[in-house]
Amino acid sequence: MFIENCQADLTTAAIQGTNLYFGNAASPAHVYHLVASQSCPEDCNSHGTCVQGSCVCTARWTGPSCSAPVQCPRNCSNAGQCIGGVCHCNLRRGGADCSITERCSQMCQHGSCRGANSTWPCVCESNAWSGPYCSERRVACPNDCSNHGTCREGLCSCDTGFMGDDCGIVDGTVIRCAFDTDCGDGQACDSGFCRDVEAEPESQISPTLIAVAVIGAAAVGLIGLVTIFKSWKGGSSPYGGGMVTDLAGPSKLQPGAGGGYVRLPKRLVK
Repeated sequence: MFIENCQADLTTAAIQGTNLYFGNAASPAHVYHLVASQSCPEDCNSHGTCVQGSCVCTARWTGPSCSAPVQCPRNCSNAGQCIGGVCHCNLRRGGADCSITERCSQMCQHGSCRGANSTWPCVCESNAWSGPYCSERRVACPNDCSNHGTCREGLCSCDTGFMGDDCGIVDGTVIRCAFDTDCGDGQACDSGFCRDVEAEPESQISPTLIAVAVIGAAAVGLIGLVTIFKSWKGGSSPYGGGMVTDLAGPSKLQPGAGGGYVRLPKRLVK
């Protein structure tokens, strides 16, 4: 600002806050209020926001007036977006300039490539994974397993009698029951459903050992019978050997002729 005929008064100059003082410090001649300019060059070209006289550009523009576009390598090969000078590639494209076509076999983490010649799409191996690369773990189970199962890492482990991804389908192959008699052969009623009963484990004893044991027992029995028969046959008394008892009263044992003993009648004993 040009001030006429005030040169003699401009002996001092001072700034306090937003005020500018010219003249004598004790008695200033002129006081000016300082106001900062809020305008930006070229109004930031509609590519930014004016903040205290400076342009804050959007992601794709730069320069004092946001007039220069931000350059990304090869303009992201027209396969992505340039944000802050960095390419953000579209799906199935990679590299600093988005020029690389991603291979399904390299990117499909928890699934398999079901396209022709093992190309896209990437089909996830189970409901526990999702996303274009099957890399996003699913925490929730579908329909919370319909209250007929347990959610384990995004997969439903269905209760007996139910099936399906959400355990919402009744398994028609499972028979409901109240008693064991409601089930077929080899089954028992367990928690309202017929279940197969585990077969009793077969004997671990060898059939050969069983046969040997039977033959041994028969041989021991035969030997015993022969011994008894010989003992009985060895006696030569009139009674066929062995001992004879007279029921008429006490008697005395005497050896018989065949090696046995004959109990003599009491009246013959002196």
